[in-house]
Amino acid sequence: MLKTNINKTFIDLSHQLKIKNACTMLENTDLTVDQIANKTGYTNITFFYKTFKKFHGVTPAKYRKGNQRLNQ
Repeated sequence: MLKTNINKTFIDLSHQLKIKNACTMLENTDLTVDQIANKTGYTNITFFYKTFKKFHGVTPAKYRKGNQRLNQ
């Protein structure tokens, strides 16, 4: 099993990066959560929701509601 010096596996780091990208899209686009999941490489929407909630403690929709940026 490959682990980094911060004690995370490659898969953990991969999910972390994907979720970070999803957060950026949730904050800055009008894409649906399903579209964002797909664009970040998650083909199983349920797994995306579960993984997202693991990192942020809320669903992607709740995250978006609390973190949208004003693009005016």
